[in-house]
Amino acid sequence: MMNKAKVLTKAQVLIKACILVVSTTVVLQGAAVTSSLASASAAAKDNGAAQQTVTLNGLIAYALENNPRLKAARLKWKSKIEEYPQATSYDDPVLSYTHPIEKIETRLGPQERTVGLSQKIPFPGKLTLRGEIVKREIAIARTEYEKLRRDLIAEVKKAYYEIYYIDRATELAEENKAVLDYFFEVSKANYGLDVSELDELVRAEKLAAQASFDLIVLKDMREGAVSRLNILLNRDPAHTIPKVEEPVFKPLTHSPEELYSWAAKNYEALKIAGLKVEKNELSSRLSRYSYLPNFRVGLNYSEIGSPAMAVEDGGRDAVSATLGITIPIWFGKNRAAVRQSDIDRARTVIEKQAVTNEIQNEVRRVYYNLARAERLVKLYGESLVPEAKEALEFAEARYKTGKEMLGRILETQSLSISFRMVYYRALADYLKSVAELERLTAKELYQQP
Repeated sequence: MMNKAKVLTKAQVLIKACILVVSTTVVLQGAAVTSSLASASAAAKDNGAAQQTVTLNGLIAYALENNPRLKAARLKWKSKIEEYPQATSYDDPVLSYTHPIEKIETRLGPQERTVGLSQKIPFPGKLTLRGEIVKREIAIARTEYEKLRRDLIAEVKKAYYEIYYIDRATELAEENKAVLDYFFEVSKANYGLDVSELDELVRAEKLAAQASFDLIVLKDMREGAVSRLNILLNRDPAHTIPKVEEPVFKPLTHSPEELYSWAAKNYEALKIAGLKVEKNELSSRLSRYSYLPNFRVGLNYSEIGSPAMAVEDGGRDAVSATLGITIPIWFGKNRAAVRQSDIDRARTVIEKQAVTNEIQNEVRRVYYNLARAERLVKLYGESLVPEAKEALEFAEARYKTGKEMLGRILETQSLSISFRMVYYRALADYLKSVAELERLTAKELYQQP
């Protein structure tokens, strides 16, 4: 029994010595890696290749200046402005020249040729209504530009926050992989010394492989998010986007009713629907002018030749005035125009009501998504993540003293990473919901520093 006890004592000493060697080796490797990273960082700075963080405000300003759709919308607005003087002006006057094939004999002599100038004059009120219709079209084009501008800001924000989440998730995945790789090496060493079981080794290897796969998935996700942001910025989809700044979390204090009242007043899509109703009401009024005539006034100058016989005032040129009026006798055409304008007016009224209903539903939907994300941010940020961190530190301390199994460490590590992943996902979703509410209410609800 004494010999057996001595053998066990020597084996335990040997095992502890081996574990100490492995741990020391890992620590030294970690120090070497840290030193290498520091050297690489210094070299990158010296070469001017160090990546700097990008700011949300900087990206928004760049997008507003360079986005092609926004530029096109602004040009459309400017183009509509030029339609107003065209719609409110008379048609060009008509200059005519008449040369008789056979000269017409008059008392004063033969009529040689005639020059006339005439002008079409619409029925009073037509041009005014046309101008008012164009004014509504200009307002619609301006509001569409403002809507596209606000949509662009919201899309840039959402792309920015998605990249933020992916970057933080990548950091956690790299941290998780480093830890799992370490425990995998420890598990291999322990298994070689018959200290740990085979299932612990297999589990550590499986988790390490999963962490490597997660990094690949996150890399692909970032490429997609970066491509989306670059398209909004009118840049090459593969243009590099460095690490984004850490956003600030602030609870939103506005109620759904308050947000809806702002949306009903400010949302550009609702304004556009209202302007279309006004435009079609004016078009309906204008269509009824098809029953009324237009006018034409003119002045003619006729050159008179010398008469065959001498008469008083012979050869004196003649000046005459003309007055014309259109006769709207095609009542079927005119009635069809009136019916069409009335149908268009009714259609836009219904479309406005549909937009009103949709905006109320959309505000509530986004608000409840925001509220759910806010609860998760508070739950995980203030409670679960700190508790998981303390549990991991406690498990590591027990593991170092040999009072905890490797499997328990792996579970606690996985739980801690998962909790932090959920926190960052909830924070990104919260900020994206705020950006969507800002788009719907046309108000800045949340300003990042």
